[in-house]
Amino acid sequence: MPESNRTGFLSFALVAWAGCVLALGSALAEGPVEIRLEEALRQGFQNNANVKAREDEISEAEGLREAASELPNPILEMEFETDALSQGAGDRLLSVIVAQPWETAGKRKHRTRAAGHRVEQKREEAEDYRRFLRQQVKSAYLAVVEWQEKVALRQQRIESLERLSDTVKARLEQGEVPASDVDFVRAEAEVAQAEWALAQVNLKNAKAQLQLWMGTKGDEDFRVLPVRFPAIPSLPEERWISLALETRADLSALRLEEQAWEETLKLEKAGAYPNPLLGVGFHQIRAVFGRENVRPVGLLQSIRDTDNLLEFSLKVPLPLFDRNRGNIAATVARQRNAMNRRTFLEQSVRREVQAAIHQAQALEPVGSALESRLVPQARQNLETVENAYGMKLRAINDFISQQRDYFQALEQKVEFQQALQRARAQVEYAVGRELADLAGMGP
Repeated sequence: MPESNRTGFLSFALVAWAGCVLALGSALAEGPVEIRLEEALRQGFQNNANVKAREDEISEAEGLREAASELPNPILEMEFETDALSQGAGDRLLSVIVAQPWETAGKRKHRTRAAGHRVEQKREEAEDYRRFLRQQVKSAYLAVVEWQEKVALRQQRIESLERLSDTVKARLEQGEVPASDVDFVRAEAEVAQAEWALAQVNLKNAKAQLQLWMGTKGDEDFRVLPVRFPAIPSLPEERWISLALETRADLSALRLEEQAWEETLKLEKAGAYPNPLLGVGFHQIRAVFGRENVRPVGLLQSIRDTDNLLEFSLKVPLPLFDRNRGNIAATVARQRNAMNRRTFLEQSVRREVQAAIHQAQALEPVGSALESRLVPQARQNLETVENAYGMKLRAINDFISQQRDYFQALEQKVEFQQALQRARAQVEYAVGRELADLAGMGP
């Protein structure tokens, strides 16, 4: 290879290698992707296969509605007869008949209305699944937030124990503490490391659950940003229940199903009345009389006679045996079934809303108590014991025990904070409305 080519190749290789190193460094510097709750919800609505399945069901119902509104097709009947094949004189019959089925008693109207209610029902069912998916994404998202914060707290405790271990070892060299203090700190650090590893596993599982509802693959690492839902508005309990009864899409879907069965019942009752078949026809009859058909033979020349006939017909089935009683009874049962399911759901919604409101209201003061009293008191106790240990007034196990209590108080604070957010999200799910939309609403 010439020297100039070799130099050019080496320069290109160095530039490519430098570019890869810079790209890798940039990727490492960026760290995991940050996701907000709004983005998680958007991806869930966009990627979740069940959302797409509900949209297909809407398209199917719209197609059935279009088919229900169509008129029945007319019937064309054509007939041709001749005796030319049997060495006859060439007599022939030509008939053309067009018949139109005529639906009576408003069958097409009731069928179209029932199909229209089915379309709206499918839309409400799709909206109800979106409500369900929204709740699942929020719940999984909050679980990731909780375990992220727990992993961070347990990492802080490991670092705190490492600093304590260095301090204890330095004091051991000066003869201020026994060797057992070092062993005690080491054992506590091993326990803390195991708890951190368990928290990492739980965080990984929570992320996998969130990705499942988002409809994304688990190849890319990410972290979620904390979220706080609005506080629960101060409304009477009956107001909350009435909002849920007005808003919930699953209730709307059942009401529409009732209406669809009501129209279907009218259609089945109309089915007891027969549909007539109206027809109009044209007949052409051509007869040929030859000379051999006239006596005496050959007296006359051949005669051709053509008759054109116009026909109007009406065919009506006689409803003597089938009065559609079976289909009417089955539709009445289906309508009653939908009504009973809707009644039960209304009762369930009442209990669900009451439970969600009571849970959220019960957690509000607990979070305030942890924030204002429990955690500051645990921090103060830790500082007191730490100072006492430094003055040789308390043993190392007292210090570590108090440190463990302090970090447990921090984790309890995280747990109650996320429990409060889950309770608020549950109120949104039970009512079917976002809390941000209810801000400022009066009783």
